[in-house]
Amino acid sequence: MERRDYQRLPAETEVEIKPVDAENGEQAASRDMSGGGILLVTQTPFPIGSLLDIEVRSTVHHNFAHVFPPLRARVRVVRSKGTQAPYEVAAEFIEKD
Repeated sequence: MERRDYQRLPAETEVEIKPVDAENGEQAASRDMSGGGILLVTQTPFPIGSLLDIEVRSTVHHNFAHVFPPLRARVRVVRSKGTQAPYEVAAEFIEKD
């Protein structure tokens, strides 16, 4: 039985990812999200423990973009899965704006 503090919800949307020690980031996508973390689909296999700054954008409906501003957060990679792109990267929220 899986034990979680938060329920995961489907959240397929665009995400900008930038490692905290890098100048440039990459576009990625989210698969699901909870109050504790996010599952990302990336082109980079970020190592466990990596700190990333992310910006999650609402792409459900463009009219909602002004109502729901992007979620900005710092996350820590807790799992990275895959042997080639795309990779599934699970990350826990460290700080949220």
